[in-house]
Amino acid sequence: MEWVIDLDLVVGGESQNVEVTNHGQPFRTTGFVSPHGYRVMAGTDHWVECGGTPPTCGATAVSPADFRYS
Repeated sequence: MEWVIDLDLVVGGESQNVEVTNHGQPFRTTGFVSPHGYRVMAGTDHWVECGGTPPTCGATAVSPADFRYS
């Protein structure tokens, strides 16, 4: 998926439109299949790990500092 951000702003009383790009190119979003995922459960302020098939989310909090990105 490719995308840009269009911001409609009012600066000093004047309307402006600003396009946010990745150095003049659209941003690209890709995904991959992983047995693990993380999410913030509704009404909480911490991450929990989701895994399995179908994915289920546990109640054990996971610090965002423990995330590994590839």
